[in-house]
Amino acid sequence: MKKGIYNIFFGIVSQIITVIMGLILPQMIVEQYGSGVNGLLSSVSQIFVYLALFEAGVGTATMQALYKPIAEEDGDGINRILSATHSYFKKTGIIYGAVLAASAIIYPLFVEKTLPYSSIALIIIFAGAGSILNYFFYGKYRILLEASGYSYFVNGIVTMSYLIVNIIKIVLISSGSSILNVQFMQFLFYGLQMIGICIFTKKKYRWINVHEEGDFEAISQKSSVLVHQISSLVFSNTDILILTFFCGFEIVSVYTMYNYLFSTVMTLILTVVASIIYVLGKTFFENREKYLVYHDMFELLYLTIGSIIFSVLYVCAIPFMRLYTEGFTDANYIDYKLPILFFTMQLLNILRGPCNNLINIAGHFLKTQNRAIIEMAINIVVSLVGVKWLGIYGVLIGTISALLYRTNDIIIYANRKILNRSIWGTYKRCLINVGCSILVIVLYWGKNYTSDSYIQLVGFAIIHGTIIASGFLTANIILDFKSVKAFLKLTLKKENRK
Repeated sequence: MKKGIYNIFFGIVSQIITVIMGLILPQMIVEQYGSGVNGLLSSVSQIFVYLALFEAGVGTATMQALYKPIAEEDGDGINRILSATHSYFKKTGIIYGAVLAASAIIYPLFVEKTLPYSSIALIIIFAGAGSILNYFFYGKYRILLEASGYSYFVNGIVTMSYLIVNIIKIVLISSGSSILNVQFMQFLFYGLQMIGICIFTKKKYRWINVHEEGDFEAISQKSSVLVHQISSLVFSNTDILILTFFCGFEIVSVYTMYNYLFSTVMTLILTVVASIIYVLGKTFFENREKYLVYHDMFELLYLTIGSIIFSVLYVCAIPFMRLYTEGFTDANYIDYKLPILFFTMQLLNILRGPCNNLINIAGHFLKTQNRAIIEMAINIVVSLVGVKWLGIYGVLIGTISALLYRTNDIIIYANRKILNRSIWGTYKRCLINVGCSILVIVLYWGKNYTSDSYIQLVGFAIIHGTIIASGFLTANIILDFKSVKAFLKLTLKKENRK
């Protein structure tokens, strides 16, 4: 229980610091180096999102494999799994290094020449070299700590490293230093993580030995997990790469600003949700009837609260962007269509959330991987066609198209194949909250709201957030009274037990 509280606290603190730095640095980079350089850095970062796929499957597979030996305090079992992971990571690190070198040589040839060829190549190397440390030295230890419930320590180390490095970046930018010096700090970020995680692991687990005979069978599910993670990364990150090659870095910078605003809020939501998923997972295997009750209550809360949060964010997006990009003249950041499209993307993510968690809990990775591949294909094809005719809007429509397909597929699959029940209950909750969201868009469309300060913007968000939340809650109570009543009954029952 104590670990869970620590994990929630440090996870939220980590996200808050990430948000703050994520708002400060892009603004300083645009002011000092221009939107083109900011777009370049955002585009380069996407390369390493995809290169992270080298680890994605085995990382998740290793973590799942470690749960049993950790619970049984089986040190030999832990060492065999970590040895297999270490062996895989060493091979992956060599391949990663080769791909990194190739990217540094080839990528600058095909992008807008915002900086000289050599500078772009060095930025790529600085951004990716730190991951080599992960593969060869501390990646396996990080997975062990997270599987053991020490996510709070990992988050603490990552947050401290991130904070130190970004403070140095701020100083360098303020002093007019070269963008190459600023980006070199990315390597330092990984170096600090490596030192902290390695020292803690060696002290906590003195018996760790990653040179025993590896248990490769334990991580054999990595391929199925990888397919799902590739799909997830595609609709999260392909947009920027397509925009880079078809629209230029200024448009990438605009996309990045809006995407950061909406995706950061989603990350905060997921951080909180992650703290209770283990309860659903445990209940699913212990008591199926009890799980059904918990699932419906979670779905009711998640869909309603998530829809409210993103509705308020939609209303505040343009006022925030006016305030945040004040003085930016090399790209148009005020576009009333973009908040609608980003709002739609995240709303679909909210609607699929509970059922997607159920599929993961039930372990239906292999059974649903073809569906994930279809989602990925829809996103790429529609985005490539759309970008030619509609630019940034076409790319966003491509992502929304993929989400529309997969959200419905996930809801249908989870209810019919896993819960063996009608899909109507979930769709009813979806329709209620989607209807309220559409009403918010209609009522607030084109309103020229402005704020003179962030404090004023917070006040604006509180006032309109209260109005919006009241509307959503009223609609859910009236139209889904049975579910609300069941939730209140369950809550009151738990309170009485206390």
